[in-house]
Amino acid sequence: MSENKILVCRNLCKEFDIRDKKFPYPIHKLKAVSDVSFDIAGGETLGIVGESGCGKSTLGRLIMRITEPTSGTILLNGEDITAMKGEPLRRMRSRFQIIFQDPYAAFNPRMTIGSILEEPLSAAGVPKAEWTERIDRILDLTGIPKDAKARYPHEFSGGQRQRVSIARAILLNPELIVADEPVSALDVSIQAQILNLMKDLQEELGMSMMFISHNLASVQYISRRIAVMYLGRIVEIAESDILYTNALHPYTKALIGTIPVPVPAHGKRRRRLEGEVPSPIDLPEGCVFCKRCPHATDKCRTVSPVLKDRGAGHHVACHLYDSL
Repeated sequence: MSENKILVCRNLCKEFDIRDKKFPYPIHKLKAVSDVSFDIAGGETLGIVGESGCGKSTLGRLIMRITEPTSGTILLNGEDITAMKGEPLRRMRSRFQIIFQDPYAAFNPRMTIGSILEEPLSAAGVPKAEWTERIDRILDLTGIPKDAKARYPHEFSGGQRQRVSIARAILLNPELIVADEPVSALDVSIQAQILNLMKDLQEELGMSMMFISHNLASVQYISRRIAVMYLGRIVEIAESDILYTNALHPYTKALIGTIPVPVPAHGKRRRRLEGEVPSPIDLPEGCVFCKRCPHATDKCRTVSPVLKDRGAGHHVACHLYDSL
């Protein structure tokens, strides 16, 4: 696998204004993503995990430039796309694509599958003579029959619609795919099929992927590295095998403890997290996890930990490991 960096994010932040009808100006700032930095290498899958509301999907939308970042830098294969607009951004769109959580909501219900797949080819300026051959090849890769081109989204099952969504995403041979909870709306048996399809397509096409999910088992299966998010910040990044066998951050350990085991009696008991998740409008001073952490110290309550490499590429933001 190539180690060139397809995606480089540095100090990425996103704040949303909270307004009230009584006032003409924002009364609060909601910090959805705070100072996030990470890389994705060529052909690599980086998993993003965390509880609902931790900023995973917002991070994915920032990468795709669906949502504008408040600050920070996004480099796609060395090109800065952070402030790119208009025609330059439109030309770049074919190089990074997204798979949404709900494929039905991502499609125009009045368009046939053939028209849905022709749309990105038209937008990217692909010669019309190549459309049929490209679409047929992608349908074959994703396991969709060619006669499906004349049908509408409502005529397919959830799993089939997600296959079409994947087909649309890879149609332009992108360098990066952002998969935002792509299997969470599907039955468990169908989830396995879609995950296997995505893994096979990645190996065959050599694309990089950012896989967003709250399902740790799915992320472990498909990802080479995993980043754990909490309240808009990355608290730990490590190789998949290392993270699941030697997690360092207390929050990561608690998440891993929620994964079901085949024989419950043989599962290790882990301490449950106590307390409520702080509001992203009024984050605590110091470590954002300190109010739920059983190991919190006075330093945790006043000084925000920095994400540092603690050895072998295992990064963690926790004062418990400051001596490492």
